[in-house]
Amino acid sequence: MSDDELLSYGVPPEWLPDVKQVTEDTLLALADHLPAEATEALLELATGGKR
Repeated sequence: MSDDELLSYGVPPEWLPDVKQVTEDTLLALADHLPAEATEALLELATGGKR
């Protein structure tokens, strides 16, 4: 996923490297540090949803 896509989901620029390396095991821990909009989008994508 490109930086521009992630930024459009509300991921702060400083969190891009962490989000790009997220795994099933680290997603929920990372989600605690992201804005709600970004968390919702990432969880939806992780579960097979489309944005």
